Amino acid sequence: MVEKLRKDAYDKGIFATLTFLYTKIESGKLADIKQYIKEKVLNLIELSDLVYHKQVIENLIEMLK
Repeated sequence: MVEKLRKDAYDKGIFATLTFLYTKIESGKLADIKQYIKEKVLNLIELSDLVYHKQVIENLIEMLK
């Protein structure tokens, strides 16, 4: 079930959105959110997650052609 939820999050763009937010948040009021994203999402990524995410992106690019 956990694996299905992880893949679903990649398919729906949740990982991409959190990564984007992480890169755009600067220190200040939102620093706690940036730290939370790092601890709960980015620090827990496995290589298989990145490979799957790459495949999802490639499939989306192909569909847009």
